[in-house]
Amino acid sequence: MNKKPQKHDWIWVVVENTGTEERFVGLHDETDDLPYIPAFTSKEDAADCLIHMPTQRGNKYEVQAVMFEDLEKDAAEGGFQIVLADGEGKIVSRIHT
Repeated sequence: MNKKPQKHDWIWVVVENTGTEERFVGLHDETDDLPYIPAFTSKEDAADCLIHMPTQRGNKYEVQAVMFEDLEKDAAEGGFQIVLADGEGKIVSRIHT
């Protein structure tokens, strides 16, 4: 899925649970100086990439499916861009929200 997902498509993201709230894991692209949320077309790719992501000790992380329109709304409200990534965390395509 290299094209922009449709609003009712399910995609996979990594969610951080701090104990008091859950949020999508966001990263920062130093090249473009943009915060982004990596999204994946498969659960396996998301799980593979999770082991390469920076994490906070004591927080729990899990892969969850989310409807694209919900992710798009939350990303826009938080000032994040969405990127489709592969299992190694390599950006496949950028989705401008």
